[in-house]
Amino acid sequence: MFKYLAHLNSLPFVARWITLFAVIALSSCGGGSSNNAEPPPDDQSFAPLSDINGAQFVATRLTIVEGDSTSLSWTVPNASSVKLLPDNTILAESGELLVTPTETTEYVLLATVTGREGSFGQRITVTVNAVAAVMLQSNISSGFSPLTVRFTPVVSSTTNISRYFWDFEGDGGPNDGGLGVGAQGFDNLGIRTGGFTLDEFDTIGRSLNYTYDNPGTYTARIRVWDDGGNQAEATSIIVVENEAPKINDLYISSRFSAGEVPFSVTFELVAYDAEEIQSIEWDTNGDGVFDQTSEPRLVRGEFVSELRMVYETAGSFTPSVRITDTLGLATIGSAPSIRVEAASGPIPLISSPGNLSGDAPYAASIRFQVTDPGRTGIVSGDVDYDGDGTFDASVPVTTTGGLVVVDHTYEVPGNYYLTFLVTAADGTVGKRFVEVIVNANHSISISDNIMDPLAAETASVMLTLGGDSVSEIMVVNESGDPVRTLGDRRSRSTGEYTLEWDGKNATGQIVAPGLYYALLNFEVAGAEQTLDLRDTQTVKNYYPSISVDTQVLRAGIEPFNNQPVSYPITLNNYGINRVTAYVTQRGNDVLETSSSFFRARYFADGDYHIEWNGEGTTGKLLPVVDTRDAYVPGVIAESVADNAILLTHHAVISDQQADFPIYFPTRSVALVPSVISFNLSRPASIELTVASTNSGAEVFRKTFPNLAPGDTSVSWNGRDNAGNLLAPDGYRLQLVAVDAYGGTSLPAHVMQRIRY
Repeated sequence: MFKYLAHLNSLPFVARWITLFAVIALSSCGGGSSNNAEPPPDDQSFAPLSDINGAQFVATRLTIVEGDSTSLSWTVPNASSVKLLPDNTILAESGELLVTPTETTEYVLLATVTGREGSFGQRITVTVNAVAAVMLQSNISSGFSPLTVRFTPVVSSTTNISRYFWDFEGDGGPNDGGLGVGAQGFDNLGIRTGGFTLDEFDTIGRSLNYTYDNPGTYTARIRVWDDGGNQAEATSIIVVENEAPKINDLYISSRFSAGEVPFSVTFELVAYDAEEIQSIEWDTNGDGVFDQTSEPRLVRGEFVSELRMVYETAGSFTPSVRITDTLGLATIGSAPSIRVEAASGPIPLISSPGNLSGDAPYAASIRFQVTDPGRTGIVSGDVDYDGDGTFDASVPVTTTGGLVVVDHTYEVPGNYYLTFLVTAADGTVGKRFVEVIVNANHSISISDNIMDPLAAETASVMLTLGGDSVSEIMVVNESGDPVRTLGDRRSRSTGEYTLEWDGKNATGQIVAPGLYYALLNFEVAGAEQTLDLRDTQTVKNYYPSISVDTQVLRAGIEPFNNQPVSYPITLNNYGINRVTAYVTQRGNDVLETSSSFFRARYFADGDYHIEWNGEGTTGKLLPVVDTRDAYVPGVIAESVADNAILLTHHAVISDQQADFPIYFPTRSVALVPSVISFNLSRPASIELTVASTNSGAEVFRKTFPNLAPGDTSVSWNGRDNAGNLLAPDGYRLQLVAVDAYGGTSLPAHVMQRIRY
């Protein structure tokens, strides 16, 4: 498979050898038999079967996939009874039995032997893996419509997954409303990528966003298919609620909000609702009776409506409005900015522009025009900047009125109702209310977002607050689970802050290698908000250039003679790349893979050297094809959001090789084990797995704990887990490093033949 031979930029976290480990277990089988001997006792406190000379109990395959079988064979010389648990099957002295377990199962062979006391036994565990298991992750599971949800498929498979079908609303898609065959029952994706349009299915398991426009409970589902037609499905429940109509703006659009009766005023409403607005009702007197109506009209995605009202009676009025959508959900709103002062005689009049808005820190400059109809003279002007009832400052106003400019800077995001009050010499007052909307203008960025915590490297999270805010930076993993809060959650002033993350969790432990995200949590008017760049940035993808002879033939690859296909690739677009590598045959849609080498692994920009040994996803060597059907490798890279941090401290295996390309387990000159040497970048345990390149069956597995970094080695003796000599065949030896932090290396492979 793919081997990354060299990282030309010498990044420490990238393996120079990358291969895919995937095992498809194939089987051959025989039959079982029985005799009339008495079964051995059920007590499993038995002596080892190996105490009987010549006795053995083996399985042709210790790891299989769902639906596959494995053959159990046994020989117990001079047995008086033989029994197989867990089914209490009575067996002959020797034979074979084909079993097809549906889950991981322990088989126990129990026997009694003529002339020997007690029972003898041996255990064999057959591991059953799913052909493909898929989980469907979503960044949120509920919210108000329109609700945009980011879905991510997480696949564990022993086969090549070539198609990802989506049904976001769980309605069977646009076709027949059922699961159907092929794309029937699934949504048309319409993904445009690399010159291709993916309508019926995706091929690499992208994260996709879907917007639910209407309230309801949806069962989003994904179905994955492998090359053999095997399928797996996962679902995620999304609850979309109907949000009450939202008042975006409510103000008096006429020149004055106070005056002498009969006083005419015009109210302006701007509202939003995901459905339609059914009705708009007004309580103009503030007495709880909605006795006026106005009609909504749709303007650039918002509903706008006006109401003109003439007040005949003097008084102070705070009107309210009730908006009801087509689903019957209503919102009642009022604001000081639409308070009306109707006086029985002349009062000072104040006009101003409409409501104001801007990003924090917002320097508001409001121009009021003051007139004195009573001609008694203006004696004072006062301003309440936030509408809390306390007048914060006096402003100069001439006795005859005129232009008054009120300047104030709002540091903290929120909604404010500025009140401007002028007083005439006869004691009459005039008021004007202006709503000032101050938006949170915060941002985050990250430098050194590719780092190795074991080398004391850190990522710098730069926080820019556009206004005073209670805030914190939280680091989460890919699943959204909190890992660490950087700094204290506290009130911070407008400005820039830099917080460092050293790759540790809240208890001071270094976390596993992989991708993490920095989020900004902050408060606006007491309400919690989160800035996550994944919610606003679009995932981009490209196909890195590959220097490869397009006439590559499987016949030209000699994996056992160290002659793989070799070609370089360059990643140079995104900084951090989510990479999927695959191979297909010429003549197929290159987006529909014949074999996936690895999916969704993260790499930094850089130059890499790739080798392929001619393997498919299952680990079997692909068939020989002629030039017209040559295999074509491909790589697709996706971007990640700008708030991502990649930890690169996983162990790396490189320079792996077997001392015997052809190993003779029984020759006197080769009774020593076969040694696989390699370089290990960090301390780690090594998992060695041996599988047949002919069938894909796993035959041997062993863990070598706590190997030191540097040039090192592991070994095997050409035997299976039961100690039996393996058949002459080609075998793939896979090495995976597992470090103390929970990280695993990319697999490294060595090809070896066994001969006798």
